[in-house]
Amino acid sequence: MIGVKELEELLSTVILTGRVAGRKPVSIFLIAKPESGKTTIVTTSAPEAEGEPSVVQVTDATGMGIIHLCQRYPRASHVVFNDLTVVSGHGKSTQKYLQSMLNAMTEEGIQEIWTPAGPQKIDGGKKGLIAASTPMAVSDGRNWWHRIGLDSRCIPIYYEYKTNLIYKIQNGLIIGFNSLRSSKKFPKLPIKVFLPAKFKEPIINAANLKAQEFDEIGIRKADQFTTLLCAHAIFRTWKNPKVNDQDLSWLYSALKFMSWSKGVEIG
Repeated sequence: MIGVKELEELLSTVILTGRVAGRKPVSIFLIAKPESGKTTIVTTSAPEAEGEPSVVQVTDATGMGIIHLCQRYPRASHVVFNDLTVVSGHGKSTQKYLQSMLNAMTEEGIQEIWTPAGPQKIDGGKKGLIAASTPMAVSDGRNWWHRIGLDSRCIPIYYEYKTNLIYKIQNGLIIGFNSLRSSKKFPKLPIKVFLPAKFKEPIINAANLKAQEFDEIGIRKADQFTTLLCAHAIFRTWKNPKVNDQDLSWLYSALKFMSWSKGVEIG
């Protein structure tokens, strides 16, 4: 999309967390006002994969639907929910089963389920979640993801358009422009990334900074930021990736997007 290069790099890196060997994908809430192209920017940021998409978009799903999705797309990194509020339209038991499957998928992974036919092993059951949402929805404490703590397991990415960018987009829609997909490729298999010990303290400092803002203790953020650093090393190169100062500078720059209450103006 027009004028969103920094945000696209952040989203590409989030999706690449699904290819960091030995670590689980990072999940996010992508927050912006209606008409801000949340779904489009995820699509254009997703690294191109051969034979199977790096992300799978859904409008709605059930718990069993998530299991089937994992089986059908075992190499996909993330599931993109265009609007999590639609889940509230299901019956209570359906809602709870979906919520439990999303929790399992984003934590230890959906590994095996037992049905009347016997055990069923789930390949590709560990995936990240990209939940597109509006500022009003994420601020409403009554929504189900607050009640089960799903939001605490995600990083909020909040953006807004500057006036000049809105005009450029409007003009582009009138005269026509192409939304180009990411030129980055998506690895078929996980990649081992070397993380030098000197980055331990800066990661902890960044994690504590955001944990204080989000009223968390910082353990989960340290884990997520470590994975993001490693993924950005893959973003730069697949060949023997090693976290360096460039990746750390990128992470510290990306912190400004991480907020539940205030969006970064882009454009």
